[in-house]
Amino acid sequence: MEFDTLVTKLAEKIAKEKSKRSYGAVSAGVRFYSSEISELLYESNIKVTDIHRALQECMGHTPCNVRSFREHCDKYCGPKRTKEKIDFEKPAEIERFSILDKEMQTDGKEEVVPNDNQVSEDWQLIYNQLGPMMKPKLSIAIDKGLTLERAYKSLEKSQRDLRELVSQFYLR
Repeated sequence: MEFDTLVTKLAEKIAKEKSKRSYGAVSAGVRFYSSEISELLYESNIKVTDIHRALQECMGHTPCNVRSFREHCDKYCGPKRTKEKIDFEKPAEIERFSILDKEMQTDGKEEVVPNDNQVSEDWQLIYNQLGPMMKPKLSIAIDKGLTLERAYKSLEKSQRDLRELVSQFYLR
């Protein structure tokens, strides 16, 4: 649906809802056209404030303030996503962790550890069990001598035990 047609249909829906109820008309209108609004926000570079401004011009008055309109859009349409942006965890941090995984696949004697894919999956499991503040510390703790065996033993006790172990190695 095009921007102009969406705004006019949304304005009509809000006006219709305002005649029926004393409050919640904007919420009902946004909820009714939520899929079209989210598609428009995703496909184009139009912002929620642009929709609100056009809605205000179409209706001749402000149905609600921008903040509450944005809250309705976030609630029913989801937060704005763009095609170009993909939110990953910090890429440099993950890259460093994968480099350490490759280094961990060889023993100190330059022997290749059997089933090296399993080793990296095990470290990934440990990595996923840590919170966002501890994840960057894991690679440093591995550098300072943390072993997979020891990490697993502490994880069997609790996640808190694992966090404490990573902190101990990090602070060495």
